[in-house]
Amino acid sequence: MDLKEKVATILRSAFQPDALVLDDSDGLSGYITYAKFRGFDSLDRQKMLDKVLRATDSGLTKPELREILVIAALTPEEQALHTAE
Repeated sequence: MDLKEKVATILRSAFQPDALVLDDSDGLSGYITYAKFRGFDSLDRQKMLDKVLRATDSGLTKPELREILVIAALTPEEQALHTAE
């Protein structure tokens, strides 16, 4: 399983997101859309993602974690604003 698939599996299991889009060109980046991110500021959302990805049971190695550049954590409303642009 490649890194993109591993991360997608981990995030889907932890959050059951409304949408998850990942791109693995020159490092892993993308976004996760999840209604339950409402009420959390962006730093708290990133901490939530980081905690899940860095958990020992995630199975991600330190080199794999270094390949994850950015995964934006969005509410459905925020995603709709970005999609409309």
